[in-house]
Amino acid sequence: MKESQRPLGSGFTAVSTADGVIAGVDLRGRNVVITGGHAGIGLEVTRALARSGASLTTVSRDPDRAEQALAGVTKVEADRPDLLDPALLDTFAARWLATGRPLHLLINNAGLQHPGNGPWTPAGTRCSSRPITSATSS
Repeated sequence: MKESQRPLGSGFTAVSTADGVIAGVDLRGRNVVITGGHAGIGLEVTRALARSGASLTTVSRDPDRAEQALAGVTKVEADRPDLLDPALLDTFAARWLATGRPLHLLINNAGLQHPGNGPWTPAGTRCSSRPITSATSS
């Protein structure tokens, strides 16, 4: 059964910006982890959250690229766990827990354009060789 899309009634539209959506929200003292927070929509969300005072950690397969993209954005650090490798995710989670910082917001922004036709992951699944940061496909 197909259902037509309906407006949410949030007051936001297709032309709303990240800054417009978060205007007036004080995120000082809040810790955020965002996957793919260094490119595309994720980068805009990262910038808006940082301007609202949040402390952010972006998760990227290429932290050097992430750090370049995030140059000049305050209160942001880049980390490297490959989202396709459960062992690296476990290591990231253990490092996070060891800091004692609470996690207030997790934004699962990273995704794959064409899962299933790329290289094999350490977990024995196949993924796309072209990651994107705006949606997750199944």
